[in-house]
This record gives sequence, structure tokens and C-alpha cells, in this order.
Amino acid sequence: MDDIYEAWHRDLGHAEYRITITMAGYGTDEDAADALLEAFLAKHPETGPVVSQSRAADTISVTFALKAGGQEHALKLGQVVWAEGGAASGLEPTRVVRAEIEPVARAAEDQTQTGEHVPA
Repeated sequence: MDDIYEAWHRDLGHAEYRITITMAGYGTDEDAADALLEAFLAKHPETGPVVSQSRAADTISVTFALKAGGQEHALKLGQVVWAEGGAASGLEPTRVVRAEIEPVARAAEDQTQTGEHVPA
């Protein structure tokens, strides 16, 4: 059963989007990862942020989810979440090397299509 928040978004035709933004640097700095996660959790806990790092590429990424009326709207909201979370982290901003956005329903369908079938 949906809570009032879920029902409101469904009635407005909103969908959930997953956004991943990757920034150069900080790929080996565990303190930076902790600072970034804490900042996103403080500013936008409702987005369920996850921070990951690539030592090989020397990058740090934040993945979060939000609801929006469309992909363009989700991108605009995502930019606000990214800017506020990043600023709150105290980390010196570097170059964004990748930004990805996808509807969560599509991601779930892709996993179902490529996932392993297990008998019940």
C-alpha cells in the first residue's frame, strides 16, 4: 500500500529516476567519500544517496533517486541535489566526467530481462 507521498506522486504522473554523477579525483580518499555521503544524507536523505569510488579511474560518484514529472525535470532536480550535497561536503569541486539518468522502472526491467531465472 502506498503512503500519501507515493500516492501524490503517482497521481501527478511522476516517475522515479536514478541519477549517477561522477567527478574526477577523490578516487582513493576514503575521508572524501565519507564527507560526501554525510553531506548528501544531511541535505537530501530522501534520495537514498550511495557514494562509490574508482581507484583505477580516480573518480568518485554519487547515485541517488528522485521522483519527477519527466527526465528533464529529474535532471533539473538532480542538479540541485548535486550542488547542495557537494557544497555541504566541503570538498573542492572538480570536473564532472559523467552524468547518467535512467527511469527506475526501466532499470528494473533490464535486470529482470538479463537476470537469472530461479524456480519458485
